[in-house]
Amino acid sequence: MHDSILPVETYLRSKKKDFKVQEHHHPSSARVAIGDKIVCGVGGCLRAQYWNWMGVEPTNPINLNGLHNVTIGHAYEDWYEEGLKILGKEYQREVAFKADIGLKYQMSGRIDFLVKEDNGWEGVELKTSYGRGMDYYKKTKKPKESYLLQMLCYFEYLEKPIKVFHNPVFARDNFYRTTFKIEKGKTEYTFKQIVASWRELEGFLERKELPPRDFNDKDYQCRYCAYKNKCNKEVRK
Repeated sequence: MHDSILPVETYLRSKKKDFKVQEHHHPSSARVAIGDKIVCGVGGCLRAQYWNWMGVEPTNPINLNGLHNVTIGHAYEDWYEEGLKILGKEYQREVAFKADIGLKYQMSGRIDFLVKEDNGWEGVELKTSYGRGMDYYKKTKKPKESYLLQMLCYFEYLEKPIKVFHNPVFARDNFYRTTFKIEKGKTEYTFKQIVASWRELEGFLERKELPPRDFNDKDYQCRYCAYKNKCNKEVRK
Protein backbone atom coordinates (compact mmCIF):
# COMPACT_ATOMS: atom_id res chain seq x y z
CA MET A 1 0.00 0.00 0.00
CA HIS A 2 1.30 3.45 -0.88
CA ASP A 3 2.30 5.52 2.16
CA SER A 4 0.89 8.89 1.14
CA ILE A 5 2.58 10.70 4.05
CA LEU A 6 6.07 9.31 3.52
CA PRO A 7 7.06 11.52 0.54
CA VAL A 8 6.67 14.76 2.52
CA GLU A 9 8.43 13.29 5.58
CA THR A 10 11.25 12.08 3.34
CA TYR A 11 11.63 15.51 1.78
CA LEU A 12 11.77 17.21 5.16
CA ARG A 13 14.35 14.73 6.46
CA SER A 14 16.49 15.47 3.40
CA LYS A 15 16.70 19.09 4.59
CA LYS A 16 18.36 18.13 7.85
CA LYS A 17 21.94 19.38 7.91
CA ASP A 18 24.82 17.43 9.40
CA PHE A 19 26.16 18.72 12.69
CA LYS A 20 28.89 21.28 12.11
CA VAL A 21 31.31 22.59 14.68
CA GLN A 22 31.04 26.37 15.00
CA GLU A 23 34.12 28.26 13.80
CA HIS A 24 32.84 31.83 13.69
CA HIS A 25 30.54 33.96 15.79
CA HIS A 26 27.15 34.04 14.08
CA PRO A 27 24.54 36.82 14.41
CA SER A 28 21.97 34.13 15.25
CA SER A 29 24.08 33.37 18.34
CA ALA A 30 24.16 36.98 19.51
CA ARG A 31 23.69 37.32 23.27
CA VAL A 32 23.66 40.17 25.77
CA ALA A 33 23.75 40.07 29.56
CA ILE A 34 22.72 43.19 31.48
CA GLY A 35 22.50 42.55 35.19
CA ASP A 36 20.11 39.65 35.71
CA LYS A 37 18.60 40.04 32.24
CA ILE A 38 19.94 37.77 29.52
CA VAL A 39 18.80 37.75 25.91
CA CYS A 40 20.14 35.25 23.42
CA GLY A 41 19.42 34.28 19.84
CA VAL A 42 18.40 30.96 18.34
CA GLY A 43 22.04 29.84 18.60
CA GLY A 44 21.44 29.24 22.29
CA CYS A 45 22.81 30.38 25.60
CA LEU A 46 26.49 30.59 26.49
CA ARG A 47 26.58 26.94 27.57
CA ALA A 48 24.92 25.65 24.38
CA GLN A 49 27.29 27.72 22.26
CA TYR A 50 30.26 26.37 24.23
CA TRP A 51 29.29 22.77 23.48
CA ASN A 52 28.78 23.59 19.80
CA TRP A 53 32.22 25.18 19.56
CA MET A 54 33.75 22.18 21.36
CA GLY A 55 32.27 19.77 18.83
CA VAL A 56 29.71 18.15 21.12
CA GLU A 57 26.89 16.48 19.18
CA PRO A 58 23.42 17.80 20.18
CA THR A 59 21.37 15.46 22.35
CA ASN A 60 18.15 17.03 21.08
CA PRO A 61 18.67 17.68 17.36
CA ILE A 62 16.01 19.26 15.20
CA ASN A 63 12.96 17.03 14.65
CA LEU A 64 10.40 16.80 11.85
CA ASN A 65 8.35 19.61 13.35
CA GLY A 66 11.39 21.87 13.39
CA LEU A 67 12.37 20.88 9.86
CA HIS A 68 8.82 21.69 8.73
CA ASN A 69 9.03 25.14 10.27
CA VAL A 70 12.43 25.87 8.72
CA THR A 71 11.25 24.69 5.30
CA ILE A 72 8.11 26.83 5.49
CA GLY A 73 10.36 29.78 6.36
CA HIS A 74 12.44 29.16 3.24
CA ALA A 75 9.24 29.00 1.18
CA TYR A 76 8.27 32.46 2.44
CA GLU A 77 11.69 33.74 1.39
CA ASP A 78 11.07 32.34 -2.11
CA TRP A 79 7.67 34.06 -2.22
CA TYR A 80 9.24 37.28 -0.97
CA GLU A 81 11.80 37.16 -3.76
CA GLU A 82 9.13 36.54 -6.40
CA GLY A 83 7.21 39.51 -5.05
CA LEU A 84 10.28 41.73 -5.32
CA LYS A 85 10.66 40.68 -8.94
CA ILE A 86 7.03 41.50 -9.70
CA LEU A 87 7.45 44.90 -8.04
CA GLY A 88 10.56 45.55 -10.12
CA LYS A 89 12.79 46.01 -7.09
CA GLU A 90 16.57 45.82 -7.23
CA TYR A 91 17.67 43.40 -4.54
CA GLN A 92 20.24 40.88 -3.36
CA ARG A 93 19.39 37.62 -1.56
CA GLU A 94 21.39 35.70 1.05
CA VAL A 95 24.13 38.28 1.28
CA ALA A 96 27.10 36.65 3.02
CA PHE A 97 29.67 38.57 5.04
CA LYS A 98 32.64 37.92 7.32
CA ALA A 99 34.34 40.46 9.55
CA ASP A 100 36.96 40.95 12.23
CA ILE A 101 35.37 42.19 15.45
CA GLY A 102 38.43 42.52 17.67
CA LEU A 103 38.23 38.97 19.01
CA LYS A 104 40.12 35.74 18.31
CA TYR A 105 37.34 34.51 16.05
CA GLN A 106 35.60 36.39 13.26
CA MET A 107 31.89 37.04 12.86
CA SER A 108 30.17 35.66 9.79
CA GLY A 109 26.59 35.64 8.65
CA ARG A 110 24.10 35.70 5.83
CA ILE A 111 21.34 38.29 5.39
CA ASP A 112 18.00 37.36 3.85
CA PHE A 113 17.64 40.37 1.56
CA LEU A 114 19.07 43.77 0.73
CA VAL A 115 16.58 45.90 -1.20
CA LYS A 116 17.38 49.12 -3.08
CA GLU A 117 15.03 51.96 -2.15
CA ASP A 118 15.04 55.62 -3.14
CA ASN A 119 17.15 56.57 -0.13
CA GLY A 120 19.60 53.67 -0.47
CA TRP A 121 19.84 50.00 0.47
CA GLU A 122 17.69 48.60 3.27
CA GLY A 123 17.91 45.19 4.92
CA VAL A 124 15.19 42.58 5.35
CA GLU A 125 15.25 39.75 7.89
CA LEU A 126 12.14 37.62 7.34
CA LYS A 127 10.68 35.43 10.09
CA THR A 128 7.71 33.10 10.50
CA SER A 129 5.87 32.04 13.63
CA TYR A 130 2.53 30.71 14.84
CA GLY A 131 0.26 30.41 17.87
CA ARG A 132 1.77 31.92 20.99
CA GLY A 133 4.67 33.23 18.97
CA MET A 134 2.34 35.43 16.97
CA ASP A 135 0.42 36.36 20.13
CA TYR A 136 3.65 37.94 21.37
CA TYR A 137 3.77 40.26 18.35
CA LYS A 138 0.09 41.16 18.63
CA LYS A 139 0.45 41.98 22.32
CA THR A 140 3.78 43.83 22.41
CA LYS A 141 3.87 45.39 18.91
CA LYS A 142 7.64 44.83 19.05
CA PRO A 143 10.15 42.55 17.31
CA LYS A 144 11.51 39.66 19.33
CA GLU A 145 14.67 40.68 21.16
CA SER A 146 16.63 37.68 19.89
CA TYR A 147 15.98 38.74 16.27
CA LEU A 148 16.77 42.34 17.14
CA LEU A 149 20.25 41.28 18.30
CA GLN A 150 20.74 39.49 15.01
CA MET A 151 20.02 42.64 13.04
CA LEU A 152 22.32 44.73 15.24
CA CYS A 153 25.18 42.56 13.99
CA TYR A 154 24.20 43.19 10.39
CA PHE A 155 24.29 46.95 10.81
CA GLU A 156 27.96 46.93 11.70
CA TYR A 157 29.82 45.07 9.00
CA LEU A 158 28.06 45.24 5.65
CA GLU A 159 29.90 46.67 2.66
CA LYS A 160 26.79 48.65 1.79
CA PRO A 161 25.90 51.18 4.51
CA ILE A 162 22.57 50.09 5.98
CA LYS A 163 20.67 52.36 8.32
CA VAL A 164 17.32 50.54 8.31
CA PHE A 165 16.33 46.91 8.67
CA HIS A 166 12.83 45.54 8.17
CA ASN A 167 11.62 42.49 10.07
CA PRO A 168 8.47 41.12 8.39
CA VAL A 169 6.82 38.29 10.31
CA PHE A 170 4.28 35.89 8.80
CA ALA A 171 2.04 33.44 10.66
CA ARG A 172 2.37 29.87 9.43
CA ASP A 173 -1.17 28.97 10.49
CA ASN A 174 -3.47 31.83 9.41
CA PHE A 175 -1.37 34.32 7.40
CA TYR A 176 -1.50 37.03 10.02
CA ARG A 177 1.41 39.30 9.16
CA THR A 178 3.15 42.30 10.57
CA THR A 179 6.44 44.09 10.14
CA PHE A 180 8.88 46.10 12.22
CA LYS A 181 11.32 48.81 11.26
CA ILE A 182 14.65 48.82 13.09
CA GLU A 183 16.86 51.87 12.72
CA LYS A 184 20.57 51.90 13.44
CA GLY A 185 21.44 53.50 16.77
CA LYS A 186 17.85 53.49 18.04
CA THR A 187 17.69 50.19 19.92
CA GLU A 188 17.90 49.22 23.57
CA TYR A 189 20.97 47.04 23.00
CA THR A 190 24.32 47.66 21.31
CA PHE A 191 26.72 45.64 19.24
CA LYS A 192 29.41 46.26 21.88
CA GLN A 193 27.29 44.31 24.37
CA ILE A 194 27.12 41.40 21.93
CA VAL A 195 30.89 41.44 21.43
CA ALA A 196 31.39 41.48 25.20
CA SER A 197 29.36 38.28 25.48
CA TRP A 198 31.33 36.60 22.70
CA ARG A 199 34.53 37.66 24.44
CA GLU A 200 33.25 35.94 27.58
CA LEU A 201 32.54 32.80 25.54
CA GLU A 202 36.05 32.80 24.09
CA GLY A 203 37.39 32.92 27.64
CA PHE A 204 35.48 29.77 28.56
CA LEU A 205 36.71 28.09 25.36
CA GLU A 206 40.31 29.03 26.10
CA ARG A 207 40.08 27.62 29.64
CA LYS A 208 37.94 24.66 28.51
CA GLU A 209 35.57 25.60 31.30
CA LEU A 210 31.85 24.88 31.04
CA PRO A 211 29.83 28.13 31.40
CA PRO A 212 26.96 28.31 33.90
CA ARG A 213 23.40 28.00 32.65
CA ASP A 214 21.77 31.19 31.42
CA PHE A 215 18.27 29.86 32.06
CA ASN A 216 16.46 27.04 33.84
CA ASP A 217 14.46 24.20 32.33
CA LYS A 218 11.18 26.09 32.80
CA ASP A 219 12.27 28.74 30.29
CA TYR A 220 11.34 28.22 26.65
CA GLN A 221 15.01 28.60 25.66
CA CYS A 222 15.76 25.41 27.57
CA ARG A 223 12.69 23.51 26.36
CA TYR A 224 13.77 23.91 22.74
CA CYS A 225 17.54 23.70 23.26
CA ALA A 226 19.57 21.27 21.17
CA TYR A 227 21.49 20.30 24.33
CA LYS A 228 18.52 20.07 26.73
CA ASN A 229 19.13 16.48 27.86
CA LYS A 230 22.87 16.95 28.26
CA CYS A 231 22.44 20.16 30.23
CA ASN A 232 19.84 18.64 32.55
CA LYS A 233 22.21 15.73 33.18
CA GLU A 234 24.95 18.20 34.15
CA VAL A 235 22.58 19.90 36.58
CA ARG A 236 21.75 16.60 38.28
CA LYS A 237 25.42 15.81 38.96
